[in-house]
This record gives sequence, structure tokens and C-alpha cells, in this order.
Amino acid sequence: MRTYIFIFLLIVVSYSSKGQFNFFNVFESPYSVTTNSVIQTQNNSYLLIVNEKNFQNDQYNGAIYKYNEFGQPINMLSLDGTNGGAIHTINKFNNNYIIGGIKDSVAHEKHYQIRFISIINDELKVLHSIKLPVQLDTASDIKQIKKISNSVVLMLENYRSAIPPPKQTKFRVWKINLYSESTRAYDPNIVSQSAFDLLYDPDNNQIAVSYTGSYIEEEREALAKLLILDTNLNYKNCISEPDFMRIYTYFEKYNEDSYLTSSLGGLESKDDYKAIYLYEMNYQHDSLNATYLYPENPIDTSIYPFYLDPLTVTENNITVGVNYNVQPAVGLWQKMPAWVQLNFLDQELNLTKQVYYGDGQKIYFGMDIQPTSDDGYIICGITKEIQALKFDYFLLKVNSEGLITGMDEPQGISASEALVYPNPGGQRFKVKLAMQHQNALLEMFSMNGKLVLRKELNQQQTEINTQTLPQGCYTYRITAEGRKIAVGKWVKE
Repeated sequence: MRTYIFIFLLIVVSYSSKGQFNFFNVFESPYSVTTNSVIQTQNNSYLLIVNEKNFQNDQYNGAIYKYNEFGQPINMLSLDGTNGGAIHTINKFNNNYIIGGIKDSVAHEKHYQIRFISIINDELKVLHSIKLPVQLDTASDIKQIKKISNSVVLMLENYRSAIPPPKQTKFRVWKINLYSESTRAYDPNIVSQSAFDLLYDPDNNQIAVSYTGSYIEEEREALAKLLILDTNLNYKNCISEPDFMRIYTYFEKYNEDSYLTSSLGGLESKDDYKAIYLYEMNYQHDSLNATYLYPENPIDTSIYPFYLDPLTVTENNITVGVNYNVQPAVGLWQKMPAWVQLNFLDQELNLTKQVYYGDGQKIYFGMDIQPTSDDGYIICGITKEIQALKFDYFLLKVNSEGLITGMDEPQGISASEALVYPNPGGQRFKVKLAMQHQNALLEMFSMNGKLVLRKELNQQQTEINTQTLPQGCYTYRITAEGRKIAVGKWVKE
């Protein structure tokens, strides 16, 4: 087993009113982190999946880390092996947790992949595990595992050929009895960009699977689809998701009569835009309400949803996690910073608040968001310096308002309701306000505390001319409605 050395790059901790802590912790990884996912335990600790890739030998290594309420590592379950492996998903299961992933094996120049499902407890002890039949020359991604009884789960799997050149992705839906180990699978045998989520509806004896690809019965435009199966995995129907929904389609139960679905889509009138669509649907898959999120300015900015789960519902909020300032077709390898953005909506799907997380200098890319027992949120993702070749990972805990409370003058990574970028900059920079602020005041100071720039902000984005400022480091403060909504440092090169 490899020895892990945890390096805390930044720790910001504060105490919340309900006895839990908020923090933004970044951890350095020995290899490049590819994906992660998070869940809160019953004792207010957190289980974080971390998958790394060693690009030198093309080997994956998966692990589950346990973090205490301060976001500090206290335990680890490693999936390292001779040929590596990965843990793809984690979910609650009775009083424990269920995980799914793969282990690799190579023999006689043949590539094998063993898919597994395990039940673990709070202490990361494996209580029960089963293996699915070995696959030859096939690579799998276990997207979701969802409980339908105390012994039976549904599993969604993407798979493709592991033999170069890369083949197109297909998917399967499994129904698995964990204890008798009986399995049943439905494979439509169609090419898809990916399948994303499962929605179990026992009242209507159906399972909905979201995917992007061709229709089961006939060829039509390949946008977001719903495959409808009965609970024995017999085909019932294949229908289109609502207009403009394309990829990264996830579900969340809303109430007894409806569910929410979110997806990355495109605005028909704005080809360069990417939008996040959010629909309330009944269980006959008819739309009841809808909205979409996109950045009005700048026109070259795109937003993308969290890769593994962008959507969560609590008693008070609907929250959608997105990645802001992402370059299309470049994404994680872009040469500009990216922020994690939380969007809060009310029960009628009206956008009420936005909060940004990042430092304006690195890429922060959210993967998963889950509600916590104190009405807050736990978020995980990956991060890197602009010029770096390796991704590290972060764990972010915020309160019900999306804030890292108790901080007076946060430095570096913080929660803010306004962005200043590019940083470092030159003859000008831009200030973007979160949607809840129509007016704000920007003040910039030299390092000796002298006020050097003061600007009223009365639109969502304002360009600030800095030609009269000499090169150097400055601090800024943005206030709105009598409180600070962003503070930080800005460097003119």
C-alpha cells in the first residue's frame, strides 16, 4: 500500500450556530486527481472518494478518506493493487454506505476489469462485498447505485472497449440482490455519450434512466433522453427530455408528486452560451415548472454543472452547483481561472442568490454537492494552478446561506458575492456581481492603506480602467447594502 502524505495548502475553519464547522480545505495529491465524491456520516464526519491517475504508467488508484467535522483526514481505505482500481460512487445504505467501482488485472496481455459493490461502515470497514462477472478488454464506470430495498439495489454502468482506438460508450442498468448475488441486466446496446442517473419510482412501477445518445426505437436528434423501464428492467418507453437539455442530466426527488432534473443545455438564440436547465417534472415526466441559469456577461463565459452531482434539495433551498468561467472545448486545461458557484433557488424555481468560491488565480472545478445535517452543504472537487499538469482536490463545507462563516477579512480562497478578474491583470479588470446585487461599491487600496480607486457598480459586470495605477499589489473591498461581499488582493503586472 502506498504511503500518503497529507499537505494542507489552506485551511479556513469557523464555527456555525448548530455546532458544526465550515471550511475550505485543499489537499495536495501525489498523483493527479480525476474525480471525487462526498457524503456525510451519521457522526458528522465526511467520507470522500478520491480517484488518482499516475500518467506515467496509466494506472488508477482509488481511496476513501474519512474527515472529521473540521475537514481534517482521520482514516483511509485504499483500493491500490498491482494494477490499480477506482471507486466511482458512494451512497447511503441502511445505517451504512454502499460503494461501487472497479479493479484492474492484466494477464497474458489481456485486460480484465472486475466490477464490485461493497457495503462499508463509518469506520471504513468492509462489511459485505460482491463481484460482477469479469469483463475482458472492457472499461467500466459505475455511475450510480441506488437502494430499492434492504437487499436489492439498482446500478447504472457505462462501458466501452479498453482496446485502442477508443470505442464509443454504451450503458447497462442492473438490478442486484446483494446477498443472494442474483443479477439481472438491461443493455439497450446503443451508442451514448454517457448515462448519468437513475430515478426509482415504485408507485408507478418504473425506473427512469437519463442518458445522452440515440433513441432506443428510432433514430432522432441525439439530445438528453429518458429510458423508462419497469422494476424488472423490462423496456417500457424512451422519451426526450425537455427542450435544450443535452448532457449531465441528474435527478433529485422534490415531493411526493414531482422530481427535479437538471442538465447542461444550450440557448437556441445564443450559440456560444452554455446554460444549466432545471425542470420540475411529474412522474409521468411532464414539465410542471422550469428555469435556466447562464451568465449574462461576459459573452465568452460558460458555466458547466458539477460532474457527478450538481443538484440538491433541502427544506429551505434548491441548490445547483456549477463551474463558472469554463472555456468550451478546453475545460480543465484552460489558461484562465475558474470558480465554483452555488445557485440558490426558492420553491418556485426563482433564483435568489449566488455565491462564488475560489481565489481568481487557480482552477476550481466542483464535482459533488450534498446536504448536511445542519442545513448546510458539503462540496468536493479538484483544483490546479493554471500552468500545472496535476490536479489536487478540495473539500468545502458551507452553511445554509452558502457562506464560510466567522471570517472577517478572508485571504486567498473565500466565499464571495463578487468576482475580480483577471488577477493578475493589466490596464483593466472586470468586476462581476452576483445576481442578488444590483448596486455595490468597489474600493481599492495600496499596500500602505491609501485609497487609490473608488467606483460605484450599478450593473452585473463593470470594466475598471487601471491605467493610472502603477504596477504592484493592491487590496480591494466590495460592499453592498452595508456589508462586505468580497475582499482580496489584486496584482497589476
